[in-house]
Parts: sequence; C-alpha cells; structure tokens
Amino acid sequence: MDKHKTTCSFYQDGVAAHCDCGWNPDFRPLNPTLRVRLADQYGRPAIHPVNQQAKWLAEIAGTKTLTPHAVKLARQMGFTVEYVQPALPEDLA
Repeated sequence: MDKHKTTCSFYQDGVAAHCDCGWNPDFRPLNPTLRVRLADQYGRPAIHPVNQQAKWLAEIAGTKTLTPHAVKLARQMGFTVEYVQPALPEDLA
C-alpha cells in the first residue's frame, strides 16, 4: 500500500480509487473458491487443483500441485478452499 501511495496520483486523502495503475484496495476474486483434492504421492501429501482458479494458482506458483503455503496465502487473499473427494469407480458406487 505504501508503494501505491508514492507511485499513484489517484491516491488522495488516504483512499485510493480504481486507478490506471491497476491497484484496487477492495479486490475480491471473481470466483473466490479453490477446489482441490488431497492425494498421496510417493508417501507425501499433495494438493491437486480441481477447478480453473486452483489450476491458475498452481501455474502462477510454477507447480503442478499446490503447497500448503500457497493455499494459506490464497486464503489470506480472500479465496475459500473446498476439498473434494475423488469419485469412486462406478463398479464400487
């Protein structure tokens, strides 16, 4: 926020409007739900993205799966995390 104060001319009286620099103090994700699936990979837990928002977050992180730290940061950004169970095969359902 301090960096925005010094670089954006639209910052006045301690309040910033939606300005040309792209900074928005009221940012909320369009779809604030990350759907993920927990799995075990080689004895280690893994968080697999299920919906597009979760896949984009993994892509931004440069990974195929999400780390617990990335999920924590996403929550701080306003996302909610929904854990999805893998579907059972039809012969077991």
